[in-house]
Amino acid sequence: MFNNPDAGLFLVRLGIGLNVLVLSGWAKVTGGEALLHQVGSAMPSFGIPWMPLVWGALAAFAEAGGSILLILGVSFRFAAFLLAFTMAVAVTAHLGMPPGPYAGWQGASHALTNLSIYLALLLFGPGKYVLKLKK
Repeated sequence: MFNNPDAGLFLVRLGIGLNVLVLSGWAKVTGGEALLHQVGSAMPSFGIPWMPLVWGALAAFAEAGGSILLILGVSFRFAAFLLAFTMAVAVTAHLGMPPGPYAGWQGASHALTNLSIYLALLLFGPGKYVLKLKK
């Protein structure tokens, strides 16, 4: 009864997917240009100082769209990779911030937890409970 890895994977996909979609991705999608610019301003730490608005929009798409794909199990590994990459950027951004409430390991902890979950899902796969698309 309690030995169903596919159900467990679905619950993890549903939990992390809804969490990031509702609490992070949707806020970025609807937050406006200033928020997207702020999110995209993390890229100079990777040597990419141009187009912060575009990078912010890509992060918003990865978090919102990637979470939907993750929940449904559609294009699963692509979505998990996008989300893991976005969380890796977020961890790096938080670690590079000047001292404050969102800086350092305390600020990066949520993104680091999500990164760990996305990497595990990338390795495990979606399980058998996925939306099947007709070809």
